[in-house]
Amino acid sequence: MSSQVPFHEVRGEKEEGSYIIKLKADANKQSIFDWMSLEHSEGGSVTHDYNQSNFYHGFAARCNQELLTALRNRSDIEYIAEDAIAYVGSTTLAKGTLESDENVTGGAKAHVIAPVDLNAASLGNKVEYDTTSEESKKITQDDATWGLHRISHKGAAQKPYKYVYPESAGDGATIFVLDTGVYIEHSEFEGRASHGPSFKGDPEDKNGHGTHVAGTAIGKTYGAAKKANVISVKVHDDEGKGQSSTTIAGIDWVVFQTLFRYRKPTIMNMSFGHHVEADDVTPVDHAVNMAAALGVIPVVAAGNRRADASETSPAHAEGAFTVGAIKLSDDRADYSNYGVCVNIYAPGTHILSAGIGDPNAKAYKSGTSMSAPHASGTFALYIAELGDNIVPPVVERIVVGNSDTSNDDLKVLQVPS
Repeated sequence: MSSQVPFHEVRGEKEEGSYIIKLKADANKQSIFDWMSLEHSEGGSVTHDYNQSNFYHGFAARCNQELLTALRNRSDIEYIAEDAIAYVGSTTLAKGTLESDENVTGGAKAHVIAPVDLNAASLGNKVEYDTTSEESKKITQDDATWGLHRISHKGAAQKPYKYVYPESAGDGATIFVLDTGVYIEHSEFEGRASHGPSFKGDPEDKNGHGTHVAGTAIGKTYGAAKKANVISVKVHDDEGKGQSSTTIAGIDWVVFQTLFRYRKPTIMNMSFGHHVEADDVTPVDHAVNMAAALGVIPVVAAGNRRADASETSPAHAEGAFTVGAIKLSDDRADYSNYGVCVNIYAPGTHILSAGIGDPNAKAYKSGTSMSAPHASGTFALYIAELGDNIVPPVVERIVVGNSDTSNDDLKVLQVPS
């Protein structure tokens, strides 16, 4: 009797009865669906068919024990994983709470899949870039947030806060925000935010996390890339809860859009995660790695556990561009994850951005969730300056290579100068 396919258990919070089934390269998915329908019609149902781009050859399903056992005995399946739950992580602060590093939420602990070797380009070398014009004009925003000031100036932020950025301002760049939805009617977005698919019902953001993230990325006042576009892909519910199966469905849609609609590099912001073992690669990590190889820049929050980011998924994924948090003093924020998996640091404490409930609403939040969109917006600026033919690994090397190293311990994000 042949051995069963690998089965990967989640040791933290999981969606009971839900599984991610990754197929071997030569497997016929439709024949598996037909077999399930004919021989196991009462055993479960497919919840997500990752068929948009076919980048992740597999599907998610609800299965009873009989169907699960039968799937594990098939020879055309690469692995089966339990469906881990992850949460968006940030704290909403009262106005005037300048240095709050406490109580920034984390996520569930999971144990899943063996690593994937992408032969990814190494990061960290100093890289000079050429813009498409002889001299890139700059714009200065007065009364900026401290975060925007910091990413356009070297050294710790000092008042008055000013944001200096290229006139192109991310024009033409697209950032997909995988989150709790985005309040697209907010005045900060000026019509540059739109709904993509929602895998959690109503596409509107009733949590506030996704809107805050989008505002930091592209908002007219709070955003790094003031002419870029955001597309909301809702993969977390109104309580900030999401499943791996849903996240992969969102990534599948992003990859399809990147390959067949935009046909140029895009940015995918993922301000969420859950705790894993350092050597594990989860199904979401696997999906992030493949997306990175297909023209998507996955910008991922490092996590808020005050621990090594190698123990957080998808922050530790090889294909992720992982962002840790600094606070106003220019030190690493107390809550921020750290370590070799963190590519860069960006402002994350007491960040002012768009809120929900009113077109002019605003909110202060802290967390690496707030650091990641500073980087997503910065990637949009570089793409607009460098042109559509630039490839993501080169952009990533440029962003890291042009970081501010005045703080010897950290590489801090900088916009094009």
